[in-house]
Amino acid sequence: MPTTPDLPRTAGYKPALAAFAAGAAAWVYVLVSLGAFTTTINAGMAFPDWPLSNGSLVVAQGVVGGLRVLLDRIRVPALGTSLGQIIAMLHACLAQAFACALLALAVSCSRGWITTPMPVRGRVRRIGVACCALLFAQLAIGAVVRHSFAGLAIPTFPWSTPQGGLLPAQWGFQVGIQFAHRAMACVIAVAVAVFAVSVWRDRGASLGMRSGASALVSLVAFQILLGASIIRTYRAVAVTTGHVLVGALTLVTAFWLTWLAHRDAIEGAPAP
Repeated sequence: MPTTPDLPRTAGYKPALAAFAAGAAAWVYVLVSLGAFTTTINAGMAFPDWPLSNGSLVVAQGVVGGLRVLLDRIRVPALGTSLGQIIAMLHACLAQAFACALLALAVSCSRGWITTPMPVRGRVRRIGVACCALLFAQLAIGAVVRHSFAGLAIPTFPWSTPQGGLLPAQWGFQVGIQFAHRAMACVIAVAVAVFAVSVWRDRGASLGMRSGASALVSLVAFQILLGASIIRTYRAVAVTTGHVLVGALTLVTAFWLTWLAHRDAIEGAPAP
């Protein structure tokens, strides 16, 4: 039975680097999990003496995470939170961006990237980029919701009032950011559905991309279900933490599909 010869270790194919980047991306996801759980149980200030931990040296701690601790005493009355909490919002967004960057590195150095063309249409690429932008914006809005303590600012779901009103009866920063989070979820649900259909219909999409598109739709549906459960369980720790993790996984999945869709464009192949 014929076998495929090993690929040369060219500048593009670097299996060791691909494995390292994939492992690092997985570790970032673990850190996001721990960070989400820490915020959910209000333990973000468990060590108020950064860079130490109650007098002991912290071996690995991000600068942004440290600023979150050091600036937590400065209040921002207009947002109902502290400057440290605002830095924590940036801290959450940087983690998502870092995970996507590592994923791109891992995929680009893999054997499949070198050997498998992805002649998908430009429409799939454009919709994918739009979905990634919307998901990243939603994660940023979600970080604001969490760190401004607005998770239950609208205590009913799916309506905004107990009487079944679409819009909240009273407005404020916390209510507004919570409503924006819900409205963006509706936009993302439509955008992801359009993206998935575009991938399924594109003849250049691989089986892996088609399966990934199906997984993406399932993740968005599950994420909306978790968001509703947060309201109904009054921010149960497991549900709230899971909402953060599924959101991160949704962004990574959409980014992975979009990165694969750009494979031929990045490698200089003619567009279909």
